[in-house]
Amino acid sequence: MDILQVIDIKLKRLKIEWEPQHIEVMLAEVDQAIKNYCHIDNIPKELDFVRAGLTVDCIRYEEANVPVEGDTELDTSATSKVGPLSYLITGAVTYGFANNKTNKYDVSNSHVVDLDSTIRNYIQQLNAFRRLL
Repeated sequence: MDILQVIDIKLKRLKIEWEPQHIEVMLAEVDQAIKNYCHIDNIPKELDFVRAGLTVDCIRYEEANVPVEGDTELDTSATSKVGPLSYLITGAVTYGFANNKTNKYDVSNSHVVDLDSTIRNYIQQLNAFRRLL
């Protein structure tokens, strides 16, 4: 089974629809991150499901954090008393929350897929293929 087919099956199960060219771009980014982490030039076939899982995780993360047209306000329901954490100072432990009127995408400093932190979930599988320099 082709890796793009595996990714497509996983995305359909999650009810996420992405254009094939966008999936390919995300997969290319994941592939480059794996090559950089493992210090290898070619990715072995044994890592195909890791590649697929990483790609789907990145797509899920991006889907959850991309603004939807008309969706710019934080949840102001009764369960949402305060907004997300907007700053944290260690030492005397000071923290602050954004108010409910804050744009949720501004508070998060424009969430983008952080492939480096996502790849940490796959370190055990990748370490078997990692070369030491």
